[in-house]
Amino acid sequence: MQKGEQHFSQEYYKRRLKANKIIRRIVAKRRQLKFLRVLCRLGVILAIILLMIFVLKLPNWHVDHNLLIKGDKSVLKIIGNNITPTYKIVDMIRQTNVPDIEIFRYNTKEMEENIKQLEPIKNVHIRRFWFPARFVVFVEEQNPVFSLAPNLESEAVSAVTKDGMLIGRDYMPLKQSIKTIKVLSNDIYGKWDKERVEKLLLAVKLIEAYSDSKVQYIDFRKIEDVYFCVDDILLRVGELDLTFNKRLEAIVSILPEIGEFRNKIEYIDLRWKSKYLKLKNTEPKLYENSDQQ
Repeated sequence: MQKGEQHFSQEYYKRRLKANKIIRRIVAKRRQLKFLRVLCRLGVILAIILLMIFVLKLPNWHVDHNLLIKGDKSVLKIIGNNITPTYKIVDMIRQTNVPDIEIFRYNTKEMEENIKQLEPIKNVHIRRFWFPARFVVFVEEQNPVFSLAPNLESEAVSAVTKDGMLIGRDYMPLKQSIKTIKVLSNDIYGKWDKERVEKLLLAVKLIEAYSDSKVQYIDFRKIEDVYFCVDDILLRVGELDLTFNKRLEAIVSILPEIGEFRNKIEYIDLRWKSKYLKLKNTEPKLYENSDQQ
């Protein structure tokens, strides 16, 4: 009985020892596999880092400064500049410090502020594109409503926007697609303001509504004695004070009745309650029906 128990005990310890060896081998194998997985992950991460460094070092991330200051289309595109010449925008970009860094790291604020200094520019937004690195400049310009000239025969030498901003000679002439009204003025380089522009625009709107015709030009050389030309007929409105809109109402009754005098009229005087037709080389003619308002 004791021999049998001894034999069983020896067999048991042998099997237990063998099982422990197998377990140790399995654990060792698992550790090796885990180490290999960690090593592979580190290898992949290192490869990704090296690839990123290689990609970031590519010249495609950098804008060629020599091409940029020349305004080359491969690195610079300008959109929306109908008034401002492209070369003026490029000149402002030349004055901007453009460091030799990756384009996604470049702050465009300085470049935008420089371009905004140009008279016609209202707002600027610059987008950066990669591969190849380039700038796209989106320009929002002022809206000119009047073109200023010293006399009727001269070309416009400046323009005025809805906000009373002056656009100088450097941007003249405007493109034909930009519709403005010619204004004869002695103040073609002076300071215009929003209030003056709004008064003229209101007068234009009322005259075109009453006459059913477009205003061709405005004679604003004397601000106390303003003329508007409609259908080749001058309307002498006088000063654009608080009563000018009331004086313009006479246009509705006068214009349809001047057929026989059209080619002889120098101007229609709307300054007074009794309206006058000033014929060329003659004394003013009282328009009888116009004083009933």
